[in-house]
Amino acid sequence: MDIEDAIVEAVRAGRVRVPPYPAAAMKLSSVLAKPEFDQAELVSVVKTDSMLTAALLRLANSPNYQRGQPVSDITRAIARVGSRQLQTLAMASGVQSIIEHPGALTSLRRRAWLEGLCSAKVCEVLAAERGVNAELAFVAGLLHDLGRLLVIATLEDILKTHPDQGSRSSSEWWSLVERLHLELGLVLSATWKLPDDLVTAITEHHEPDPTDPILQCIAVSDEVVRLLDERAGLSVDELGGIGSLSTKECLAIATALEGLPEFISAFELDSNPDGPSKIADPVATRSYRPGVPVVLHGLSTKPIAAEAVATDEGKLVLMLPQSVRTNVLGRLELSASESMHVRVVTCVAVGDHFIATVSPFALQLKQHAAWKAFGASLTAERAA
Repeated sequence: MDIEDAIVEAVRAGRVRVPPYPAAAMKLSSVLAKPEFDQAELVSVVKTDSMLTAALLRLANSPNYQRGQPVSDITRAIARVGSRQLQTLAMASGVQSIIEHPGALTSLRRRAWLEGLCSAKVCEVLAAERGVNAELAFVAGLLHDLGRLLVIATLEDILKTHPDQGSRSSSEWWSLVERLHLELGLVLSATWKLPDDLVTAITEHHEPDPTDPILQCIAVSDEVVRLLDERAGLSVDELGGIGSLSTKECLAIATALEGLPEFISAFELDSNPDGPSKIADPVATRSYRPGVPVVLHGLSTKPIAAEAVATDEGKLVLMLPQSVRTNVLGRLELSASESMHVRVVTCVAVGDHFIATVSPFALQLKQHAAWKAFGASLTAERAA
């Protein structure tokens, strides 16, 4: 069976499962569209969505927003974050709920979510700098590649009915997702009955109209996301390599990237580790000897004592006593004085332990230097 043909056939036959439009986001849009509204109306909507409530409280208590004492009630959290930010938060929380269910390609769903959230934040910041509707830009950045999630869900449905389909590498699955996400994005647009500007964002972002300010924001955000995947962090000078950005815009995006890990972490759920996967991981097939002690935070109810056992193309390979979710952010403590955010790329059981690879995520300059130094030291120690 050609799995790509099977997806195309599923689209033609109307067998693509499209999740419902985020209910809380829809209700908040109605409230905020009123010339005057009562904050109690906003609180009422938030209370109906536990995931939104959790994300709101986490964000309100994050370093980007925290002022004084931590807040624990919805009313004060909304006051701290702001009603307009609440609307974008509701959309992001609603989209995030789509990804958190067991499946053979859960890791890919989380990657799509992570990249969408990064893109949304960059679009929001850049739009504000350019005098464009920042809320619209955020949603456009979040949704423009959402067809990826429909491709992945359709793939998982096919894998359920064709269990003989073998595992593939993450890059092989992702390449398939990228080839088909525009077509599935059209299905999503039609089902959700999105407004024209968002349909344009979904269908035309690969060949953006140079006169469309939202598409131009998306084009920049896609490049930033690509560079974040390749590098430990992005300096103002590196952002300047994106031709359409002014120095002022580079500074604004660089500042936003400093707070990006905390913003993303506001949406992380304390869900169970990934189940059986159809994603092959060649790193886990190698043998490793005991390594350098490190600690992972934010991926379990307690810190995880781990060992850094190797480097792999700019990533660290860790030996863990337990499984962790992939394509989520955690904080890696290299020493008592050095820690940084990392993305868990893979995690596979090997005997009585687990082998995971982690890559640096949006590191600041000092953290980048510490990451490079640790990797060089580990490589030298392994070679000795």
